[in-house]
Amino acid sequence: MIHMDNFLKLMITFCLVNFITFNYGQKSYVIDEEFSYENVYMESGQGKKLVGFSPDKGYWNESLNTPTIMVSVPTVFKSAIFLLSGFESEELSVEELQLIDQSTIAVSLNPITRVVSQRFSYFCNIECNSLVLNANTGKVEKVTRIFGTLKNDSKQPNRFKSFKTNSVLASGSGSWYRIGVAKEGLFKIDYAFLANNGVNVQGLQSSQIGIYGNDQSMLSHQNSAAKVDDLLQKAVYLSDGGDGAFNPGDYIVFYANGPHETSVNGSEWTHSKNNYSDTAYYFINISSSVT
Repeated sequence: MIHMDNFLKLMITFCLVNFITFNYGQKSYVIDEEFSYENVYMESGQGKKLVGFSPDKGYWNESLNTPTIMVSVPTVFKSAIFLLSGFESEELSVEELQLIDQSTIAVSLNPITRVVSQRFSYFCNIECNSLVLNANTGKVEKVTRIFGTLKNDSKQPNRFKSFKTNSVLASGSGSWYRIGVAKEGLFKIDYAFLANNGVNVQGLQSSQIGIYGNDQSMLSHQNSAAKVDDLLQKAVYLSDGGDGAFNPGDYIVFYANGPHETSVNGSEWTHSKNNYSDTAYYFINISSSVT
């Protein structure tokens, strides 16, 4: 007769052996991901204006003024390569086309894979341009689905973590000022606001002012969720009279997500409350290197 405690030990051992054999014997993963996009608008003196369109899995790249898709999947590989089999896409709207420089759009997708280690587990982050030039029609399209295979890349060295080598917050990047917002919306920063908060506005040029923030709301509880490892520069509306100098009466307007998140899926709206903070933070950078 097998005692209950011995039986449990045998069952646990059996499950562990099968788990290890299944996972570590696996040579590839099938990746099939779909994407949707959310338009971001800003109210201006000329009415509502589109300022970006972000994928639900990814982010709007402020510096390139294009969307980027990001997918994170658990893996047993210490290094991996994603082999793209194909993708689906749809044409951009007239509004979306006006936001981008079509001459910079590639005719193919160029996925980049990075394997990171978190608590003895590995996750592969796949990041890729989400705009592509259709070679047959000559039109720019946004990717709505990618599919392919994630394989072990034994030729590459182990990559436990991968981060940017230089942060925008690095020494010598200028002066930084943190501001908090309690809800999403458009926010105005004018000459008086900067002066009242200790910024040296004497001779300040508009090109020296940058706004940074990641619009992430509450971080995911899942370690496998895609993450941005540095502050991203935000798109802004600038009113300085066209002289390049930031004088009294001049201002900057930018859109910011609040600490909570509202998402739309068809006709269904979902509100997610941030359990850890009632404020989202953004940063003003004053530097001669801001663009």
